[in-house]
Amino acid sequence: IEARRKFDQMVGEAVTFAGPNATVVQFFTMSGSPKYRDQFINKVPYKENRKKTTVQPLWVSEIQNELITLSNSVFCNPVLGEADDFISILAHQYNQKVRVSGGLDAYVVGEDKDLDTITCNRIDKYGHRYNDHVQSSRNFYKQVLMGDSADNVKGLPGIGARKANNILNGHWGSLAYEHVLKAYLEAHNYDEEEACAYRYETANLLYLR
Repeated sequence: IEARRKFDQMVGEAVTFAGPNATVVQFFTMSGSPKYRDQFINKVPYKENRKKTTVQPLWVSEIQNELITLSNSVFCNPVLGEADDFISILAHQYNQKVRVSGGLDAYVVGEDKDLDTITCNRIDKYGHRYNDHVQSSRNFYKQVLMGDSADNVKGLPGIGARKANNILNGHWGSLAYEHVLKAYLEAHNYDEEEACAYRYETANLLYLR
């Protein structure tokens, strides 16, 4: 009941902003292997830490089945990508269309912080905000610096949100890339091969298609 209430509230907020003609599509990642990101794993196994969780939260399958009934649902083949990847692809394709015909960028609803790397209208527990190209790029490079503990992506040691913002210094795109590379080089004692290998792997594990 609580999961459904939260889902209805977030979708309701999205439709309020996007208008009554909005189409709601929900994405789920199918279980199975191999997975899309397996090809990038070299240094640290992706999501390896999740195997240590032996007890699943109560009613997981029941909640998922309930949510599936609430909207159009797309089940994503893990070989091609996870749900976030397909949300990113669809949002990008939709945005390309509306920029020609006029209208609002796609609305992306969900709590996952990875979704903040998409150029879109974002809705989560903090409400509505617009992530333009500059902000979504900055969010991505911030994650490359910090990593993502939920997915066992390490990033750089001792770098939290504040330090990451200081390193980026308001830059995005190629300038942000240069700052990230410099931080990786410093963290790996200027061993360029090692630093670039870690940065490349981290970026690929975090980048949404």
